[in-house]
Amino acid sequence: MLESILAHLPTLDEIWRAMPTILSIVLIEGLLSVDNSLIIATKARVLQDSRQRDRALFWGYVLAMLFRLLALGAVFLLLQYPVIQLVCGLYLVWVTCDHLGRMHETNTATTVQPSFTRVIMDIAILDLVFGIDNIVTAVAISPKMWIVVVGVIAGIATMALASKVFMKVVDRLPILAPLAYLIVGYIGCQIGVEYFFHTKPGELAQFGIIAGILAVGIAYSKLTFLHPLIEPVLGLIAKLMAGVAYVLELPFTIVKALFSSRNS
Repeated sequence: MLESILAHLPTLDEIWRAMPTILSIVLIEGLLSVDNSLIIATKARVLQDSRQRDRALFWGYVLAMLFRLLALGAVFLLLQYPVIQLVCGLYLVWVTCDHLGRMHETNTATTVQPSFTRVIMDIAILDLVFGIDNIVTAVAISPKMWIVVVGVIAGIATMALASKVFMKVVDRLPILAPLAYLIVGYIGCQIGVEYFFHTKPGELAQFGIIAGILAVGIAYSKLTFLHPLIEPVLGLIAKLMAGVAYVLELPFTIVKALFSSRNS
């Protein structure tokens, strides 16, 4: 048994020759994990207790690594059935539309702080979806699973080390919270475009788009004289997003109603 395992391990020469590919995957995983790190920090930030924040961050990154490892085990299934990726993309679009639509509606209302358990559940589902997207990207770079495993784990470790930094940045720039959801929605739309049109931007282009969203959003938050002009437009967009969220969750609402009627 041990000899069989050792026979499949790469040699030092193979590791050395694969180092550029491993470093590429680490870099790409780091770039793709920016949105994941930002959304984890944003989700944890709603908790007022600093100890609960730290726990949410810790479990958020533990779950991120766990789900990426699970996605590695199911990667061939994911590649064989791209519709799974499409469903994940639709979920990301729903998360964005539901959050931003409701946030605009409740800007002047008192909001109820979600429980620690709810925050962890939200982070877990988002980690699962992001994990699938990141693993599929890594496998597209190299078909050798040991290279993908090393690169992905190193990328996750890099993301985890940056967790505190993201939390402090979000605290100083609150605009990053809605921007994080906007990036999530962009990733979801990108998955849909890839599924239907078989086209996808390169890793650097994707990073540039994400950086552009952040730059424009931060600039808007600083240019306060533009807010009275743009707020009505943002209000209309928020209403549109709320409608999209309603349409996307309608099938689940119908199924839930059917099950409720059967049990009653």
